[in-house]
Amino acid sequence: MNAPAATDRQEWPNFVIAAPPERDPEAGRLDLDAAYPDALPGRVVLFDAGSTRTRDSRKGTAPQMQLGAITASEELARSDYALAQRVTRITVGGLDLSGVLPGGASRNARVRESSVRIETQRLPLVVPWREEPLPRPGEDDRLLLQGKHSLPPGRFVVLTGQDSETGEPAAHVARVKAAEIIAPGQTRVIFETPLGGRVQASSLGLHANCVTASNAQLAAGGQWEILGSGMRGLTRPAFPLAQAPLAYLSAANARGYAPAIEVRVDGRRYTWCESLYGVDPAETAYTLEALPGGGTQVRFAGPLPSGLNNVLASYRHGGGANGNMAAGRITTILSPVVGIAASSNPVPAEGGMEAETLADIRRAAPRSTAALGRVVSRHDYEAFARGFRGVGKALATQLVDGITPFIWLTLATSEMQTPTPGGDLETDLARALADAAPPGQILRIAGFAPEPVTLVAALRIDTRTWRRSDIEQALRAHLAARFGASAMDFGQPLRASAILAAIHEVPGIAAARIETLDSPSAVPGLADIPARLPHRDPARGEVVTASLLFLTPETIRFTEMAS
Repeated sequence: MNAPAATDRQEWPNFVIAAPPERDPEAGRLDLDAAYPDALPGRVVLFDAGSTRTRDSRKGTAPQMQLGAITASEELARSDYALAQRVTRITVGGLDLSGVLPGGASRNARVRESSVRIETQRLPLVVPWREEPLPRPGEDDRLLLQGKHSLPPGRFVVLTGQDSETGEPAAHVARVKAAEIIAPGQTRVIFETPLGGRVQASSLGLHANCVTASNAQLAAGGQWEILGSGMRGLTRPAFPLAQAPLAYLSAANARGYAPAIEVRVDGRRYTWCESLYGVDPAETAYTLEALPGGGTQVRFAGPLPSGLNNVLASYRHGGGANGNMAAGRITTILSPVVGIAASSNPVPAEGGMEAETLADIRRAAPRSTAALGRVVSRHDYEAFARGFRGVGKALATQLVDGITPFIWLTLATSEMQTPTPGGDLETDLARALADAAPPGQILRIAGFAPEPVTLVAALRIDTRTWRRSDIEQALRAHLAARFGASAMDFGQPLRASAILAAIHEVPGIAAARIETLDSPSAVPGLADIPARLPHRDPARGEVVTASLLFLTPETIRFTEMAS
């Protein structure tokens, strides 16, 4: 006698889904595994014959799920298969158990694999509404808020949310011009300038308790520092500062910064000048001179009143690029303030730069002489912006809005990031340009669209002389420097031929071939990657920002070229 196979499964006689004694698959009467008070007539039932748990759910076969409605239900006691249990018996309209599933199995015989899902609550169907970005087109300088909000004029606010085009987190700084209660429970906030972008309405947040902050430390513990004593007969006296380096803060002048210092002699405040050239010695003025080692000394325009320890200074020192922190990173309050429990920076801290080196001064000198403190042409705007504090890259473009011409100034910070809309860098530069430009000139300042490029290059390296790891490391650094964000211009395309030429500049490369050169703006079938300059989109009625293509060490990968 042959034993049954191990995979054979013995079942009870009449082990089917249809409720006894009828055993009629067409009846649609089911006994559930327990008593369910929610199984009431009129409720919807989803019958699943095991499509999510069995292997015979094949593409193109008859569906194993059926949807029906309970027409009758009752609670009773059932005894069968050596079990006794109070169960709920339901009659489901439209349920058909007579079908045969793929593989020849009967739907009525799949007791263990089947399940029943019963409607327990009916909710209204919500049709997703088309979410419009805010602010709405034509209302770039205002927002409509729910509720009554008292925002005084001049109050700084920060708007955060997801950018409507990229989906990335964005933040915009604005200053309140007016807040009007236009209806019960509605406030219209008008800003002094249009917002620099749009965010999704569902993600919009408005931070109204904001102040500006800068990164520097008060010298002498916040007290006045004694620089020395005045002597009436001493011409142009100079006094060194005890702390270094002196901090410079953002300002709306041609350079974009001003020293964070206040100097008084006998209690009288003196005025800082960039240079004492042509300044009358009788003027209460001073200038700052750099000392070896990074120090600073104060030099006055003329003799000072005689007195003991009557030359005082209050200043800040430190700062620099280490203060450029990402959004949400500045959370510690060093000096407790009454009424403030916590703080954060919803916008990135930007504009911090280290002290200018001799090379920086030589590089910036032509920029300052190109504009000479006034801007008329498009090139003047560009040169003025490039010499401004915190600006790493600038491009001025002449555009037209209808019949009105305007200058579109594209900026990148010193760290090659897009500037914060409405931040100090953008605001101070706009004010400085307005003072230097002819009246009536319209200026709009915007950031750029960064586009990192992915490069995969196949290399053949002379391994008899060079180690492959050393060559790849040197080549990766060379390409990142040649085609990095600092080296590329706005709207400059990235050409495969230029990359190949740069690859062969590194010693040890015998042969090279570009396998992949890709970015979001890449065109299929085109070896080079195009970039866009600022232009007005007639369909949208908006200006499309410039793009910046660049390579980073993380986006460069090398493979070995087959012999």
